[in-house]
Amino acid sequence: MHALVLAALIGLGVGAKDPNNIIVKVDGRDRVVDLKAGASGDAAQKFLQCLVAGRVLRLTKDHVLLLDGNDVADHLREFMQSKTSADPCELGKAAYSPK
Repeated sequence: MHALVLAALIGLGVGAKDPNNIIVKVDGRDRVVDLKAGASGDAAQKFLQCLVAGRVLRLTKDHVLLLDGNDVADHLREFMQSKTSADPCELGKAAYSPK
């Protein structure tokens, strides 16, 4: 008999440790997850903080996903390519669109 192994963990986003690493609470413990997004700067960290803090996240081997199925690192890369003067935190909050 084979045991069923879940391919993803569910956690609660705590915030951004820096522009490339988030903190996710899984099973009551904080985990630092490297997004490998190549981001830098305070604006990127602020965007990431507001994107993940307080949100339920799905962690797979290669991705951190919001519940709408979008990849957190992809959102961060898109933010880094944008040339906007909008508040990064407001953009981070708006990037999630629940189904």
